[in-house]
Amino acid sequence: MKKSFAIFFLTVAVVFGFASWRAAAQDSTQGKAAETSLNRWHGQVVRVNTDTSTVDVRRGHVTRTVHYDSNTKWTKTQGKKVADISPSDVKENDSVICLGNFNDKKEFWATRIDLRAGKSAF
Repeated sequence: MKKSFAIFFLTVAVVFGFASWRAAAQDSTQGKAAETSLNRWHGQVVRVNTDTSTVDVRRGHVTRTVHYDSNTKWTKTQGKKVADISPSDVKENDSVICLGNFNDKKEFWATRIDLRAGKSAF
């Protein structure tokens, strides 16, 4: 009787230990994914305002103001080629993909803006 009681408690301890170890491992991977994940907004450029460092991008009926700064990487993609560009290369009606994060004021700050191939992009 004592032996079966001891085996039961040992089995319960192993199960709870494994469950807590797995939960801790899952929490650490979710934290890393949250740190590296970026929000994405894509659409047509409505206006570029260099004075306020913003680009208004429309997708469907929704226009979002995308803020940028000196740390924002500007690229253009055509096929498999990716090249660096300057903010002045982006014009109205260009197709862009913006990657970045929202700040506390719910403003979208881009870390990368990619000019996509289209009629006016190249």
